[in-house]
Amino acid sequence: MQINRIRKNIFIGNMYKFILFPLIPLLILGLLSTGISQYYIKQELNENNRSTLELASEYIDLILYELDALSYNFDSNMTMVITLKRVLKNSTLTYMDHKLLNLVQTTLFSQTSSKPYIHSIYLYYRNNNNRFISSDVSGLSHVNRYNDNQWYDSYMNRTDHSPSWSELRKVRMYSFETEPINILTLYKRLYSSGMTTGDGLVVLNLSPQYLEGIFQEIIGKKKQSILVLNESNEIILQYNLPDISDTLLAEIASSDQSHFTYNIGREDYLISKKGSGQNNWIYVLMVPKAAHYRISNLLSYFMFGLLLLLVAIELTLTIRLTRKNYATIMNIVAILEAAEKGQPYPMMPQTNDEYDYVIQNILRTFIEHSYYKTQLAERKYRTQVLELLALQSQINPHFLFNTLHTINWKAIALSRGPNDVSQMIENLSSILEYSLRAPVQTVTIGEEIANTKCYIDIQKLRYENKFEVYWEYDNELLNYKILKLTLQPLIENCIYHGIKQKEGECKIKIKIICKDRFLKLNVIDNGIGMTPDKLAEVRHKLSSGRYPDSKHMGLMNTSKRLHLVYGDECTIKISSKYRHGTIICIRIPIESAAHSPSDLGAI
Repeated sequence: MQINRIRKNIFIGNMYKFILFPLIPLLILGLLSTGISQYYIKQELNENNRSTLELASEYIDLILYELDALSYNFDSNMTMVITLKRVLKNSTLTYMDHKLLNLVQTTLFSQTSSKPYIHSIYLYYRNNNNRFISSDVSGLSHVNRYNDNQWYDSYMNRTDHSPSWSELRKVRMYSFETEPINILTLYKRLYSSGMTTGDGLVVLNLSPQYLEGIFQEIIGKKKQSILVLNESNEIILQYNLPDISDTLLAEIASSDQSHFTYNIGREDYLISKKGSGQNNWIYVLMVPKAAHYRISNLLSYFMFGLLLLLVAIELTLTIRLTRKNYATIMNIVAILEAAEKGQPYPMMPQTNDEYDYVIQNILRTFIEHSYYKTQLAERKYRTQVLELLALQSQINPHFLFNTLHTINWKAIALSRGPNDVSQMIENLSSILEYSLRAPVQTVTIGEEIANTKCYIDIQKLRYENKFEVYWEYDNELLNYKILKLTLQPLIENCIYHGIKQKEGECKIKIKIICKDRFLKLNVIDNGIGMTPDKLAEVRHKLSSGRYPDSKHMGLMNTSKRLHLVYGDECTIKISSKYRHGTIICIRIPIESAAHSPSDLGAI
């Protein structure tokens, strides 16, 4: 518990030192720079939007002056007004009526033909015949027989007495047109002399496509949207407008602010609006916030990424320094605990830190003294063990050989000739002599084969020829050197764990080949084999090198001895299938296999 508290206190102290103190000024600087840049961007953007709206309203206002000029011409010329009323009222026209009618038609036609944004112009005074004058070739027309009569219904259904209004209409001007066209219609009441209510009307039909083209030229390739609302807050002109609801449109129109922000379709828009005093229209400019705050956002992302990078670096340094400080403290604690228990002292790690260097020099003398004392005691014990083993190894093995030979001759004398018992004793004597031969640790493949055959002969007599052994090798391989007692434990493994447990006659095949600078020893049997679980267990023991109380001790000892002599270049693989047999493959390098016994040392 105390150790965990020490580690926690070290980490918190280093974190304050390397993370909080350096990063707080950087964080404040980043927030200030981002906030200031966004503030100035917003001010500049609002100013640009205001200029764009003023330019758009000036263009539209110039066009709307056409309507004012027409209404003024008819309101100011009383003679023309009286004559026009008579022309619309009477069925027959005089010469002067025709002349005036042609003059009016020429005036209206010149307006439409000279100005591409004007689609058509209608002139109407109240009359029982429902007739009006059109700027097209129809001239004097009847409302009921004219294709476009929506304007008349709008005029007649108008309940208020506003002098002017506007609306966006869909009109099919000719019967052969399949789709109606959009027309922006401006209405202007005409007032005769002395009248307070209008008794006439000038209808100016404009092409919204042309006016929206003007907006496109003003905006250019910027990702901006512009729209115009009439006096009823209806959209009459628009360009590049996103999908916007009527509720949001009403909020924009009713807002008292000139610049504000709305979320439209999961995207924030900066909205600027400007009213027109001439016709009560509202001009609205919508700018995606992300498009103009891109640089500021990139700066924010960069600052945030830099901050995260610095935090990661500082955190890494803090953790490393905490571990280093903690390791130093733990080393000191370990030394103190070892001193209390009388155990050997651990070695201090190498370091370039001056404080660790001072600590190490203070403790080094005491540590080395205790360490050398422990090592001396251990070496003295090992020397005594080696002396005992040396004395035991001086026992002459000839006593065993002579005893076996005596038994052999007694067996021959009793049976008056060689027999199975004498043959087993002779083979056992050869195996014992081969095993105890010292100090040779490597033998030729020929010697190893001869010793293995003696062992096989003994096992055949014991198991009454239950198995047959087949050899496959080239004679040129017989002079190669391998570790003594390599094959015999493998054959023993085949007999005791494979053949012994299987009914019927079995076979063992030993195959020795040379390939790619390696000797390959393959021992194959068709014994009982191993289940997958048993095979996995054996493979695990071979790979881990840990096999206490293993039933396959001969195979395990052989594996360990081979790895001690040949190192990682030696491989042992085992494959098995239950009730089909087992294959053991050993690979050792030829270079090592050809070494003399003195090169390998004692195993």
